[in-house]
Amino acid sequence: MAGFKNIEKGKVFSLLDLIDYKTHRVISLTLCDSESLRIVLFSFDKDEAITEEQTQNAEQFTLLEGKMEVVIEGKKFMLEENDSIIINPDEEHSLLALTPC
Repeated sequence: MAGFKNIEKGKVFSLLDLIDYKTHRVISLTLCDSESLRIVLFSFDKDEAITEEQTQNAEQFTLLEGKMEVVIEGKKFMLEENDSIIINPDEEHSLLALTPC
């Protein structure tokens, strides 16, 4: 399980239990960082955002709880609990928490 960290191997876990909310903050916790896979868990307080960015790799966002606005190349998408969206490499995108997420 090379690259995995911040989780106990061989144990069932809930992603929601791994990270807390902080007032007026975006918190991140890296769960895997290897050459072939990167998994990062985020928590957003309401109205917190990640402003426009681009990455070289495709990204998948899955919202575990709350509501979030995702803008990809100027097009808005609303994500709710258990929704996912794929962002292609080099697409400009931003995230805005409409509720704690």
